Amino acid sequence: MRNKLQTLSWLWIVPVICLYAWSIRQSLISVSETEQLSMNFWDLLIQGSNDVYLINYLMFPLFLFRIGYQLTQTFEYTRLIRFGSYSKWIVRQTLHFSIFTLSLLLLWNAAILGLALGLPFSTEWSEFSRLDRNGNGILSILSSFFSSPLLAWAGQFLLFFLTLSIIHLLAAILYATSNSKWLLNSFLTSLFILAILSFKVFPPSFKWISLPNYLSLFHGIGSFGHFAIPVAVLSAILVICICSLKLIGRDYPFLKTHLKEKWPILVFSGFILFALIMKAVQFHGEQLTASDYWIVSFFGTTQEGFDILSFSFYLIVFLGFIYFVQLFLHTQLKELNYTSIIRHRSMVKWLAGWLAKLFGFALLFLAILMIGALVIGLSFDYPLMEISQLFPHTSFLLILYHFWVNGFLQLAFYILLVVFVSLLTKDVMKSFTVLLGMSIFMFPGANFNYFFPFGLNSMGLLQASTPLLQHSAVLLIYNLLLWVALVYLLRKKDFNF
Repeated sequence: MRNKLQTLSWLWIVPVICLYAWSIRQSLISVSETEQLSMNFWDLLIQGSNDVYLINYLMFPLFLFRIGYQLTQTFEYTRLIRFGSYSKWIVRQTLHFSIFTLSLLLLWNAAILGLALGLPFSTEWSEFSRLDRNGNGILSILSSFFSSPLLAWAGQFLLFFLTLSIIHLLAAILYATSNSKWLLNSFLTSLFILAILSFKVFPPSFKWISLPNYLSLFHGIGSFGHFAIPVAVLSAILVICICSLKLIGRDYPFLKTHLKEKWPILVFSGFILFALIMKAVQFHGEQLTASDYWIVSFFGTTQEGFDILSFSFYLIVFLGFIYFVQLFLHTQLKELNYTSIIRHRSMVKWLAGWLAKLFGFALLFLAILMIGALVIGLSFDYPLMEISQLFPHTSFLLILYHFWVNGFLQLAFYILLVVFVSLLTKDVMKSFTVLLGMSIFMFPGANFNYFFPFGLNSMGLLQASTPLLQHSAVLLIYNLLLWVALVYLLRKKDFNF
């Protein structure tokens, strides 16, 4: 009831929207009569709901004002005690704001729809909506992308609703953690300024941080070329916000200690991200696709060609992953005792239990590398095409096969080798020395016909004369041999606990 009354108090914006929508209506009618093309009520509704002037200079700042007012007026410690936690208060406030947003969006569209009375009713796009001319970009682009005007209207409605809900969630998290009105108001003011600058000042290359791309469906499709990309960005931010709710009100000294323990992973991830961005900058403007950028990022080396930077990056990425495998292995060996062996009934089952986890992490690592490279490639305007400009005769399925199948088999070999050497020598770090020594086989001429299983997941091998299936067979054989050797070692070796 309270939300309904608060929404009714915003009825004053209806005349303002109607005045602006009336000017849009008159403009549309004038152009349609000049071009002698029929129009319908969808033209006005979609034009009015996507108009960035109306959004940026009226609706968006009003919603920002509402966010600031709601959060500052409802944040009380007595209510926090009733809710039991900051996260529950944030969720409750976001739900209340979502109801308000939904109501005001319906009011906004109802005001425009009221002015559409008298225009022909139809469930299809009008002739006028498909007119490709200056000033009719909203209808022209959306009609070419969506088969039905209803879908275009629903897409705009959902995009705006999702964006405002996420902004409210971010503001609520900020205010709950800082309890600073100044910081909250600065955040909301910065968003308004960002929306204005995005519309008038920012170049097209700033599309990822351009707010109109997430407030107007027309701008989002015009910048990204697809409706799914802004939705995916918003969904990723939403997931991060939801996950961060668990951290609010937690023991921050404990989190600080936990971060100190995990700093190698953060440094490793940061380096890979930095290197991928530098690669994107290096090859920007060379007519490469996102697939090509993905390939050159993990090019590695071949017997026909060698690049010290690609070689070094390969070692850091893939042997860096194995370094964390060694840390995990070190923990497992430290905790190895008769109780764990009895629980698993045998050393082989004990090994297989956590090897499955490591293989799962290997697949996750490959997925992160591929998605990260493609996202960065798209961010730098590399076109998303399956056809590779570097290897035009190599199908995209073969590229996927080499990265995933040979990539997994190669990581599996590294993991099994590390486990074997560690169990054999009872020294985890010696296995890393062995791997570094084996990297010599990535130098030209050192790995005859690629019969040695090191670096066989280098994406540069797509241009090699050796079939990819041969690399798979070599890796599979060595993996099987290592597994047999591990089983034999675990059954014969006497481990002292």
